[in-house]
Amino acid sequence: MRYSHSINNNNLPILTFFTIKRWKQYLLYGTCLCLLLVISACQEEEPDIGIRGKVLEKSIIASYDKDELVNVLNEQVSDFGLDIDLSSLPTLKPQYGIDIYRIKYETIDPKGLKTFTTGVMVVPKDVNKPLPIASYQHGTVMKRTNAPSYQSRELFIGMILSASGAYVSMMSDYLGLGDGPGIHPYLHAATEASACVDMLRAGKNILAEEGITLNDQLFLFGYSQGGHATMALHRVLEQGHRLEFTVTAAAPMAGPYDLSGTQLEIILETTPYPDPSYLPFFLYGYNNVYEIYPTLDSIFIDPYNKTLATMFDGEGLFDIGEVNKLMPNSQIPNEIIRPDVLNNFIVDKEHPLRRAMKENDVYDWVPIAPIKMYHCDGDKRVDFRNAEVAFESFQEKGVTNVELINTLPGGNHETCLLPTMLQAKAWFDSLKE
Repeated sequence: MRYSHSINNNNLPILTFFTIKRWKQYLLYGTCLCLLLVISACQEEEPDIGIRGKVLEKSIIASYDKDELVNVLNEQVSDFGLDIDLSSLPTLKPQYGIDIYRIKYETIDPKGLKTFTTGVMVVPKDVNKPLPIASYQHGTVMKRTNAPSYQSRELFIGMILSASGAYVSMMSDYLGLGDGPGIHPYLHAATEASACVDMLRAGKNILAEEGITLNDQLFLFGYSQGGHATMALHRVLEQGHRLEFTVTAAAPMAGPYDLSGTQLEIILETTPYPDPSYLPFFLYGYNNVYEIYPTLDSIFIDPYNKTLATMFDGEGLFDIGEVNKLMPNSQIPNEIIRPDVLNNFIVDKEHPLRRAMKENDVYDWVPIAPIKMYHCDGDKRVDFRNAEVAFESFQEKGVTNVELINTLPGGNHETCLLPTMLQAKAWFDSLKE
């Protein structure tokens, strides 16, 4: 016993030395491993920066002096169905001339493979200070040439913002619109976000080449589908691209944030809907991404199994009004679906389409930058409940920098647009450096 005790005592310093030495080695290995994980995480956070957003083509498609813009913009506002004179609204009156760039750029498809799309960038002229970026996400369009890069009606929003507030306005067409190939994945959050991230990259690359200086401010806003895309973009920027972009503020407007709840209920309703064409647009886009059905022809009743296929073949030749005319006279969207297919969707709570819709809800996260959600409670196209569900979710998570604003009580999807834009711009202006 004494021998054993003596051996242990005599070798205790040696054992302790080796233990400490080994512990230091483990610590070193552990530190290196942590650094590798951090580096790996950063690489995952900032993927393909040198590839995604690469500018393939660019051109200035229009250029206006300040004095020209009041009449030009008044005409565009009138085409949008708004009866206003911009010269009577000081916050919207042009203060600068603008150049409008059309950009073709690389991005990724729903499978993460390289593809391309187009977008537009509006740059104010002769501003002698660094400029903020305002990324506007456009609303629902089905026809390719109704996208912003084809100088669609919504382009006036970016033009006004740049001319009156000295923002660089950037607007992606999204995938499958403008010149982007394939079927547009309507309300697919991941590609709405990736197309817009890469539009920001492409725009910044061009501005750097042109010697136009930016400050560090980035504002996000969008209406209708653009509200959904704005929320998706904000989430992706803060969760995956914080080393590259810092969001200053976001104003998602009248967006269908709650696809798996509020919007699902609308699909199942047996009451008329103002734009029943949204349902096939949504189904063709999602089926292309998620491959839920072998073909959509097999789930539609006659004659919709024939007529709709020609409308959503990836060519993008038809607008919302034209597709609406092919839908049932009742304007009840789900009447195009075979009863057995619809019943299966109703009964199966784990239906693949339900899971896909859940995946594309855009409110289950915690934002860093402040958000103001604008919506009108009389909206029949995108129900106000979408905003309420999103706001309640943020509140449950303890988020304090999100507001829900009923812009115009009783206002609908159309009458809500202008007051919402005015309020969002006033908020951005108050934050702008």
